[in-house]
Amino acid sequence: MARAPRPPAKPRKLPAPAAPPVVAKPKAPTPDPLQEFRQATIRLATRAEDQLANLRQVQRAYICLERLVCPSGPNDDERQFTQGEMSAMVTLLNAELEHRVASVDAALKALKKG
Repeated sequence: MARAPRPPAKPRKLPAPAAPPVVAKPKAPTPDPLQEFRQATIRLATRAEDQLANLRQVQRAYICLERLVCPSGPNDDERQFTQGEMSAMVTLLNAELEHRVASVDAALKALKKG
């Protein structure tokens, strides 16, 4: 007895590739309101210190200018200025000059674009 021919084999389906394992992403740290407040306070305090230093420099420049313009005593010819006062006055004048030059420069650039 002869065997009946086998039907052709059905192609096997390959299993679907496995999905990559899901790795939980680390959560971003939740901002601490108290820490943010402290950092903001430190930034403001540093800014206030800088502004106070600027104000003191302006005060020294003013004192120098006041001594130069206003007579303070009988010896007007012997007006003496400290190096800090003169330096403050020159620094203040230079800063103001730079500010004004920058303003004019910006205005001229705006006119060119205009």
